[in-house]
Amino acid sequence: MQVVHTVLCILGAMIGAGFASGREIMQFFSQYGSFSWVLVFLTVLIMTGLMYRVMQKESILLLLPKGKWAWAGKGFMLLLLLCVAGGMEAAAGELFALTLPMEYARGIGILVTAAVCAALCQRSMGILSGFGLLLLPFLLLALALCLRLPDFPATKETFTANEIMMAVVRGIGYAGMNVMLATGVLCDAGGKCGKRGTCRSALWAGGALFSFILLYNTALMPYRRFLKDQALPLVILLKGYGKAGFYLSAAILYLAVITTLIAVLRGAMMLLKEKFPRYGGIFAWLLSLAMALVGFEGIVSVAYPALGIICFLLLIWPQKNAKENACLLR
Repeated sequence: MQVVHTVLCILGAMIGAGFASGREIMQFFSQYGSFSWVLVFLTVLIMTGLMYRVMQKESILLLLPKGKWAWAGKGFMLLLLLCVAGGMEAAAGELFALTLPMEYARGIGILVTAAVCAALCQRSMGILSGFGLLLLPFLLLALALCLRLPDFPATKETFTANEIMMAVVRGIGYAGMNVMLATGVLCDAGGKCGKRGTCRSALWAGGALFSFILLYNTALMPYRRFLKDQALPLVILLKGYGKAGFYLSAAILYLAVITTLIAVLRGAMMLLKEKFPRYGGIFAWLLSLAMALVGFEGIVSVAYPALGIICFLLLIWPQKNAKENACLLR
């Protein structure tokens, strides 16, 4: 049962608005046509290994460089977590503006979502597990509806060796970014599982992510020429089912926003509370609101690819021995 709970928390942390909307899947996988299947396999394999590595640590601090580079590692990780938190809050504002015919809906959506998630992220991981359990059936329903839509005629595409290499590099960045975003959840989960439970949780989470990305890729591939530059591919596909499809997609995206925002705020608060034990949580919340001003689309399309590679390098950074690590937690 602990493994199921852990897997739900991990999925909730990683399936954010970019994933649920199909934007990330299109950007990192589907646009590469038939080669996307290879990319999915390699990326999830790397993610599974990274998840297992992170779950063996007792704290986020043990994942970061030590010594003279400690400030850079902590600063970058905090920037990443706050950047994604701001992106999720901006996405929540957009969803409020789309679905609620009221003045200042965008600002209200940002503030309400940020406040609720800040309160929830300081509770047990059972909250995140519950939202994850609620999100997954909605995702499966949406994907089943997308798979029922008529296919467009297939088009054969060719890619150069440089484009394929760049696709692989982007896949590695995608793996690093998503695992880094879930570090707060993964460290908590790893501390509650034994060695065997940690391995099983990483494998099951990797298998679940593999299945969801495959389903998304299957649904988006026939329409990649038309959806490549769209911010919300899933919403566009579900519009084929009228108003019901539109509100279903909005509900899915908002649940995805909540689960990821809880996870990244949890991680940001852990980092800032080390320096500011009393006000770290408040600082994390205010900084995430500042990041929300950048906007969802700008963060996903510009920041994610570059930040992802740095995340991967941080996660594979050589760690100090167990005795030195233990001293860091005292």
